[in-house]
Amino acid sequence: MRKFTGIMRIVLAALAVLSMAALVAVNIIGNRKNNYDGRYIYASDEKTRIFDIKDNGDALHFMYTISDEGGTADNTYDEGIEDYYIDSVYGWVNMKTTRYAELEFDVPKEIIPKGVQVSLYDSNRYELDNLCMYIGGDSIFFWDNCDVEAAGNSGEEASELHTLGESMIWNKAERVRTDYSAEFKIIRIVAAAVFTLASFMTMLVSFKKMRRGLRTALCAAVVIFAAISYVFLLKPEFGGTYTVGGDDADVAKVDIINYGSRCVLLAANDGNCLPTEFEKNGAYYSAVSEEYIQAIFRVPVNSSSECELRLTTDGAKFTVYNRITESYFRFDFYKDKLYTEAWFARYIVWLAAIAAIVFMIIGMKMDADRRKLDPEYPYGDYRIKRLAYLDGSMEYMRKYLRDNMEGVPVTWHKDLFAVDNAADNDPEYVFNRTSSIGTQLAGIGNARQVNTTKNYCIIYNNHKKFLGTMMDNRVYTAYELEEVHE
Repeated sequence: MRKFTGIMRIVLAALAVLSMAALVAVNIIGNRKNNYDGRYIYASDEKTRIFDIKDNGDALHFMYTISDEGGTADNTYDEGIEDYYIDSVYGWVNMKTTRYAELEFDVPKEIIPKGVQVSLYDSNRYELDNLCMYIGGDSIFFWDNCDVEAAGNSGEEASELHTLGESMIWNKAERVRTDYSAEFKIIRIVAAAVFTLASFMTMLVSFKKMRRGLRTALCAAVVIFAAISYVFLLKPEFGGTYTVGGDDADVAKVDIINYGSRCVLLAANDGNCLPTEFEKNGAYYSAVSEEYIQAIFRVPVNSSSECELRLTTDGAKFTVYNRITESYFRFDFYKDKLYTEAWFARYIVWLAAIAAIVFMIIGMKMDADRRKLDPEYPYGDYRIKRLAYLDGSMEYMRKYLRDNMEGVPVTWHKDLFAVDNAADNDPEYVFNRTSSIGTQLAGIGNARQVNTTKNYCIIYNNHKKFLGTMMDNRVYTAYELEEVHE
C-alpha cells in the first residue's frame, strides 16, 4: 500500500508539472503566431472576395481578388464596347457581365485600429473602386462600392476610415484557418482541469508526509501559478461574435474587433450597420462617439450619456447610462459554448489555489498543535555572555551578578537543564508565546519564553537567547547567552 501511494504521488506530481508546462507552452506559441497573415474569403451568390495578407513588419501587403456579376448585358452594344469586353477580363454569362480582378495595395499597421479605406484602380475597367475595411485577427469586415465613375489612375492609397455618412452592410471575410488556435483553446481547458485535479490530489496524498517547509513551498507554488494562469495564461479574448440579450434588444448579433487599446463594435438594426469605436479606460472601454448607438440599440443617447463595454464571466456587457436622467440600459453579449468553457477554465485554477491555501492553514494549525506538545526549542550548550537586564529592586547587586555570572555554562537539552553544572535531569518546560521582559531587551522583538525550572527561564527569538532568573514567576535578571561549539 505504501509503495502504491508513493507511485501515485509521483504520477500526480508529474501530471501537475506537465499541465503547467502545457499552459506555458501553448501561451508562448499562441503569442508568436502572426495576427494577420493568411487568406480571408467571402463568398455569396453574387460575388466572391479573397484577401491574401502578408505581414511585412510596419505594413500589411494585400492581394485583393474580386469576382462578381454585373448588370444585365445589352445585345445592342457597339463595336467599341465589344472590343472592350474582349480585351478585358469581363465576359458574358447568362446575359450578364462578370468580372475578375486582382488588386494589390499596402496598409500601414498604425491606421488599422481606426479602420481602413482604400482607393483601388482597376486597370481593366479604367475605374476606381472604394474599399472600406476593419481588419481583425480572424476576419475582415469590408464594404466595397464597385459602381464608382471613372476617375483616372490615382494608384492604391490606404488611409484611416473617417466617419461614415451612410449605413452599409458589412460583409465578413473569414480567415481560412491554418493555425491551431481552436486546438490550443481546448488544450488550455484540459490543462487547467488537469492541473487543478492533479495539484489537489498531490497535496492530499502527500500532506502528512511532507515537512513543513516543503508543504508551504508546494502550496505557495500552486497559488502563484494559479495567479499567473488567471492573469496571463488563460486571459480571455475580447474580440469575436456575440449573441445579444438585455433591455429589449433589437440587435441579434454583434461583432467586436479588439486592438488592445481600442476596439470596434459592429451591430446592425433595420439595415443600419455602422461601427462604434471604443477606447480602453482601465477595466472597460468607453465609446469615443455615441453617434450610432441610438439608431442601432434604440436607446436615448446624448452628450450626458456614458457608453461602456466590458468583459463579464460569460461574454461582455454594453451599458448606456445618462447622468442627467439617471436612465440605465444594459445589453448582454454572450459568446459561443467553447469560449464559455475556456473562460470557465480561468476560474478552475483558483480551486487549486483555494485548496492550497486551505492545506496551508490546516498545516499551520497542525504544526502549532504539535509544537505545543513537542516544541522545537533551540536546544544547545551555551555560556553567559553579559548581563542584559536587571530589575530595579536588584540594582544594588549589579556588580556582583555581572562579575560572578559571566562565563557560567548553561546546558539546555530535551532531558537535561543545567546552570553552572547544577543539573535538573527531569525538566518540565512551560512555553509562553510572548515575553514581557523580552520586549524590553534591545533587539529581541517577537520574543518567546520557556520556564525551565522554578528559578530559571529561557527568553529567545530567532537570533538571540537569554537566561532569566525568576522568583514567584517574575523575571529579575536576564543574561545574554552565546552558543558553545565543541
